Amino acid sequence: MASNTREKFRRKEYRDAFIEAFVDTLIATQIKTLREKRELTQAKLAELIDTGQSRISAIENVNYSNWSVNTLRKVARAFDVALIVKFASFGEALKESDSLASRLVVPSFGDDAELQHPEGRAAHGEAVGISQPVGSSSTRLLVQPDTRLSTTASTLSYSEADTAVPIGL
Repeated sequence: MASNTREKFRRKEYRDAFIEAFVDTLIATQIKTLREKRELTQAKLAELIDTGQSRISAIENVNYSNWSVNTLRKVARAFDVALIVKFASFGEALKESDSLASRLVVPSFGDDAELQHPEGRAAHGEAVGISQPVGSSSTRLLVQPDTRLSTTASTLSYSEADTAVPIGL
């Protein structure tokens, strides 16, 4: 963490505002990313969770913070993914915010390499994703065989078809 950020984090008001903004951004961005990755419209996702399209539009807005755990559970079920809510240290939250891009796309149950091929998945080239074990500074990258990778000094990108997505590591 940069010394400037460390100094700012000494102020409780700054810490609280930073975390609130980060959580709002993470949730909104992840919902939108997952919806688009699954080629769902806002209207279709709304139908799946029994709400209106305007509600989906609201929860995909990074300035919205009135979502409930119950709504997030419904969204998780619609995407066939797990919802995990936890308390964390500010240091852990900062690490999480630094690696936001790698945490946006989550595979649904049927595509979850961890559950489909728990042993030897990297050897078979069947897994895709980035994981960072809790308490670890190392990052593992598991890639499908047809994925193109490119790197710069601080960024790893993967591309599917003609779309490149930067991933901060």
